[in-house]
Amino acid sequence: MSDLISVLMSTFNRADLIEYSINSILGSGQNIDLIVVIDGSTDNTESILAKFGERIRWKSIQNSGKSGGLNAALEMARGEFVIVADDDDFLIPEALNAHLAALKENPNAAFTYSPIYRGISGPSGTIKDRKLFASEDVPADRQFAHLLFSMYFALQGCVLRTRHLREIGAFDLKMIRSQDYEMLLRLLRIHSGVFVNAPISVVRGHNGTRGASSERFSAGNRAIRGMKYLTEVYDRLYHELSLAEYLPRSRADNGWTALIQREALFRRMSVMMRKGVWKHALHDLRDIVENHMAIGPISPTEREACQRAMGNPPSVLDLHQNREVLRILRQILPHPAARTISRHLLKGAYWASREMTRDHNFWLAAEMLGPSIRTGAIVEFKRLIA
Repeated sequence: MSDLISVLMSTFNRADLIEYSINSILGSGQNIDLIVVIDGSTDNTESILAKFGERIRWKSIQNSGKSGGLNAALEMARGEFVIVADDDDFLIPEALNAHLAALKENPNAAFTYSPIYRGISGPSGTIKDRKLFASEDVPADRQFAHLLFSMYFALQGCVLRTRHLREIGAFDLKMIRSQDYEMLLRLLRIHSGVFVNAPISVVRGHNGTRGASSERFSAGNRAIRGMKYLTEVYDRLYHELSLAEYLPRSRADNGWTALIQREALFRRMSVMMRKGVWKHALHDLRDIVENHMAIGPISPTEREACQRAMGNPPSVLDLHQNREVLRILRQILPHPAARTISRHLLKGAYWASREMTRDHNFWLAAEMLGPSIRTGAIVEFKRLIA
């Protein structure tokens, strides 16, 4: 069937919100194949879904987490295209035409991506106070390297080609959190996407619990829980990826000089610091300081990598609590060749704290501040890299 879009939804105990989401999807005016997998819910989700009759397809499975639910839905998908929809969000129907047109105009693109709106729960399951969460229009040759640093777009803002999603193996069952990020890393390592400046989703913010039944956690804890799983992913990527894959593809194709190798080391060090993989980050930092700084002054790209290294609040929290990492930094950073690196690491940590304040992440600020004051880690770190 032409332009059939399979919408995949995994749900767990969201009977109070899922009906609003389903209505937004079915009201899109598109050729929709909506598949809902009930991931071991214990509420009245089945009775809610029964209201929609043959307009949707659904099945119940034993609770296995969001990844398991989405994989079960993907097996049932009939459409050429796929949208992954959360069970509490809202689909913006008028934007889908732009995404379908972009995929037809770019046959080599595996997916489209776009900004999304973020809102909060309103009365009767609605979403209010929408604010645009921008995405970056990144050239295809830079997309994977950029995604290694941060998830600069959300899966809820994507329309994917079903065949590519199936080719890469879909969602990792071990990922209770950040499964979207892990899947997109595998996808972009091989393929590329195309930016469409037409948001397709409104993502709901609320205080409900997350995760599989075996590991539930609060909304305020989601960033730290997400980094826990990403740390394991990036530990594996450190061994799997070539050093050149941390660079834009066009940059790596220009010849492997000593300066390009150092730039790649800076970028890999930064990525590992951002994800809290300290063992590998410190290995690269020591290598840079002891073996690569003599070839020339630090470049603007390398300065940016240092600042981004400390720009992820959960990893900064982890650093403040990790006395062993601070001990190793005390060995590396006093080296004369590390002086410039130290200044830019500190600048990145400063901007991370500013970001928390700007985004009103007071829960994370409190999580960081409490243990840091008790251990004296903030003062020690500033003294260390001043």
